[in-house]
Amino acid sequence: MANSNAVRAGARLDRPDQHIYKIMDAKASKDAPFVLMANTGWAGKFNRAQRGAFNTDESIPAFLVNTLLTAAVFGPVVICITLLAVYGRVTFALKYTEASDKRGAGFLPALIGEQWTAGLVFFTAIKAIAGPAMPF
Repeated sequence: MANSNAVRAGARLDRPDQHIYKIMDAKASKDAPFVLMANTGWAGKFNRAQRGAFNTDESIPAFLVNTLLTAAVFGPVVICITLLAVYGRVTFALKYTEASDKRGAGFLPALIGEQWTAGLVFFTAIKAIAGPAMPF
């Protein structure tokens, strides 16, 4: 959110508006899609910052629950995984604000960290169900 607020002034977008749309072709027929989300200049930068924030908002509830469950079993080891995911999310949002083709640099570490915690929760559940049948 702080990232999108940082570019809000340059985009000249007041609150509560969350996106900027632009008419791309004033002569389009009535059935043609002619209003698109702006993707250039300050307006595009703001829209990408908002999408980066929204993407993080969508993934954070499951990640937090998985982190708490994993930390209860694996303890301090989870800190490293969490730092990887946080680094990825911050990098994703900042790079996505710059340009949409740069977002992958942060998305991959975020995805690895988030899915790693989900995998540890799954492993713990299987171990709890199997009990002594699983030797490790």
